[in-house]
Amino acid sequence: MAHIKNRIHNWLRKERRTAGLTLKEASWILGHRGTCLLYQWEHGYSLPSTTHLLELALLYGCLVEHLYEDYRSSLKTRIYTRKEKVMDKKREHLHDPI
Repeated sequence: MAHIKNRIHNWLRKERRTAGLTLKEASWILGHRGTCLLYQWEHGYSLPSTTHLLELALLYGCLVEHLYEDYRSSLKTRIYTRKEKVMDKKREHLHDPI
């Protein structure tokens, strides 16, 4: 579980409610003894593991990407920007005379 400084917006709570589940019910289905972990994830205080993220998507009947749509978008921007810089450098290197 990753602890984070700034809370990360997600759709976990909305999707749980849409699925008609209480925090306690969803936690029990996921095999948790209490509601603490799910509460922390829903409020953006920590991130679920990959396995938990997949379980949540299955439980709520949605895609993993949807649960953290805004966070995914910011990561995508950062990754694509860095990737483009690397690709630009590679292209420059291809045009350098030997």
